[in-house]
Amino acid sequence: MSSFADVSDWIFDNARRLFFPEELLRLDSSLSKTELVTLIFVERKGDLTMSSLAEHLDVRMSTATGIVDRLVKEKYLERERNDADRRIVTVRLSDKGKSMIGGLKERLTGYIDAVRDALSEEELGHLVALAVKIISAIETKSLGELMAEERTQALRKIAIS
Repeated sequence: MSSFADVSDWIFDNARRLFFPEELLRLDSSLSKTELVTLIFVERKGDLTMSSLAEHLDVRMSTATGIVDRLVKEKYLERERNDADRRIVTVRLSDKGKSMIGGLKERLTGYIDAVRDALSEEELGHLVALAVKIISAIETKSLGELMAEERTQALRKIAIS
């Protein structure tokens, strides 16, 4: 793999297998990746307000509400209004959601163990260091692009006749 095209083709061909192995996705094929991420986040944080969830998912409140509506309908989440302030809505995992996330964690642990078993300690250290470096480069580039875009928009002049 020497050319940029070879590397980018390899990344596109294998990214799904690397980040979303079929075994993990087979847990419940009726759930989207966003719904899985939502369930994982709720499991990690416990009871969450809808505004916190929308902020974490980086979506509008209406989009978060749609996601939660589907997960409540499928009985993965439970929704509760605050008695003191009815505008505040909290979501939490239901028993079905806890069970599904437990299964996901078991499979994920197996996946991570398989990767760990395939690599030496040195290779594992390199993998972590490379992952950190890649994430940093992507975040830096994204921030740089955003700042450049803001500067461009600030410098744009509209001719008024």
